[in-house]
Amino acid sequence: MAQKSKKFRVATEGATTDGRRIERSWIEQMAKNFDPNKYGARVWLEHYRGTVPESSFRAYGDVLSVESRPVEDGTLLLNPGLADHGPILPAGLQVELAPPASAATRRTVQLWD
Repeated sequence: MAQKSKKFRVATEGATTDGRRIERSWIEQMAKNFDPNKYGARVWLEHYRGTVPESSFRAYGDVLSVESRPVEDGTLLLNPGLADHGPILPAGLQVELAPPASAATRRTVQLWD
């Protein structure tokens, strides 16, 4: 039986590490126009394609849907244009980090004094 995985973020608008730019309108177009019945999209490992079904380089599945939504990543929201600096940030560049998420609390039972 086929399984559905969680959703993955595959692109955000702005600069890429190899110098290209991804436009918001492109992402919105993909979300609006994607139809797996018209043109299928497979999930491959690092663009390599194996020749046998049980290979590590087999197709890992199919894209079933595409959506566009705002990024909820605090670090990206605090530092717009961070990727414009390239794959390695310049020495001395100040980056504002989001506060760490609080640790989950759980109820405990004390068994001795």
